[in-house]
Amino acid sequence: TSWMAAPLLAEIATRWIADGTLTSMLDYQRGQFRRRNEIARRLLAGLDFVSSPSGMHVWLRLPPSWHSVDFVAHARHDRVAVAGSNNFDLSGELRNTAIRICLGGVSERRRSEGLRTISLLAHGTAVPAALAI
Repeated sequence: TSWMAAPLLAEIATRWIADGTLTSMLDYQRGQFRRRNEIARRLLAGLDFVSSPSGMHVWLRLPPSWHSVDFVAHARHDRVAVAGSNNFDLSGELRNTAIRICLGGVSERRRSEGLRTISLLAHGTAVPAALAI
């Protein structure tokens, strides 16, 4: 256990702040996520989604025929991991009508393949999730 930040890490962070390294790293990351969001906007065209221009996630509102639990199961069957809105919805407003798509963690090629799969699923006809197991 620790009661404070490790002194070496605090020193590194202080130097990065002072010499501009931290700002440079943040600018780079924001640029990467802006690019990833542009790709997501292109591949999810025609679907109802929201994202921040440099955000790490996209929220896709599912067509009325889909329930997020079924969509997540079908996406997983197609080797794409997404999270259903039920995992995040404390208010009950989303009522399993959306999914969260993470834009990090994989190669650009794999991310684009996953977004294409999500788009095809969302444009397709919903079937019971038991078929996707």
